[in-house]
Amino acid sequence: MINVLELLFMILQSLSTAIIDMFYFMTAFVAFMTVYRFGQFGIIDGNRVKHARALTIEYIVQGIVIGVLLSCVVVYLGMPIIYSDYLYFLLPLSFILGFYHIRFTNLIYSSSMMAILGLVLNGQVVGDQIMPDIGVNPSGLALVTGLLMLSIGLLMTLTGTKSLMPIAAVDGQRKVLGFAMQRFWPVPLVLLSAVKIVVTGETVDMPNWWPMLTLSTGDDASFSMFLLPLLLIMSHGSVSFGQSPKEHLRHQCLQQIGGGIVLILVGYIGSQIGHVEIMIALILILVAAVPEVYWNYRELGKPPCYIIDETGVMIIGVEEGSIASSYGFELGDCILSIDDNEVKDWGQLSRRAKMYKEGYRIKLLRQNKKFITIQLDQGDITDDGFGLRSMVTKPSNYYLSLIHI
Repeated sequence: MINVLELLFMILQSLSTAIIDMFYFMTAFVAFMTVYRFGQFGIIDGNRVKHARALTIEYIVQGIVIGVLLSCVVVYLGMPIIYSDYLYFLLPLSFILGFYHIRFTNLIYSSSMMAILGLVLNGQVVGDQIMPDIGVNPSGLALVTGLLMLSIGLLMTLTGTKSLMPIAAVDGQRKVLGFAMQRFWPVPLVLLSAVKIVVTGETVDMPNWWPMLTLSTGDDASFSMFLLPLLLIMSHGSVSFGQSPKEHLRHQCLQQIGGGIVLILVGYIGSQIGHVEIMIALILILVAAVPEVYWNYRELGKPPCYIIDETGVMIIGVEEGSIASSYGFELGDCILSIDDNEVKDWGQLSRRAKMYKEGYRIKLLRQNKKFITIQLDQGDITDDGFGLRSMVTKPSNYYLSLIHI
């Protein structure tokens, strides 16, 4: 069995080469532009939003950590991801698809496109012409994509609703509040490949069940093992106006985790039985297309959860376990007054809240059009520690057409 420390050293050595590659800087730049772009229309309390540089560094570090873990799983467990030149084109293809929409940089879309190309260009004879064979291995492609999708779902589960960004949009004559999830991780990944050549140098001893060794024939063959660094994009983007943040997050996490498990199982089974390349390619395409169609249909068929009222100050977030949560504040509430003194914006709310030392009454308008009164014993409702996130200004400059989201 290969030494774990030796394997980890080889992986870290390979990753250190990958992250100084020009393409990795390109993915980091795309990550920065993604964060920066969506920060332009996010309606978030200015004291709570992270700068694009900080978020980009956070995503890069998470991507490297995920890359190390996935590399260890792929290499140590011997997952049959076969090296082929097509793997080099996954990252450029992701960039090309990203020009249409940034969320299409996700590997699931570039893998689906590569699977389609593999079906079209597989060396078949069309008329008098022999089509080129780009050598796509659908089983390995499904395994890589499945692992990344599973990682996306787990990362979103760990970050929770903090990864959702409130946005405002116009739906007909109504102004509505929705939540966008925009995450982007540049992921370096390494694959341990086996080449059938005669070697005189030192080689790495591999376990007998290592599946890549079964791909070559010849009892007297010698195998040279090497690590191939790859750069992949792991991203996720979705917008929901018809679901609460928790529902939105749960739906997307289940979609990613479920799709990842399906692709891992399909890829592994396909590598064992063989001759099912067309079926695996079709499943890969369906895993990308079906959730996309279903999500759009679901969103179009559901009314918005949160209608923006132009009066008062709208609450766009309540932290779990916070003081605000214990008093009963809810997302979508509109703060109308403090002790019967009307408040029209965040600044006026903050000034009035600071006037009271021993407590005050807050009048709210719920999304169900019911009026609620909350008696506060003490504390500044606008303080960061209170746990409320509100629109700091009227969102007139942030309204977007639903058609363009």
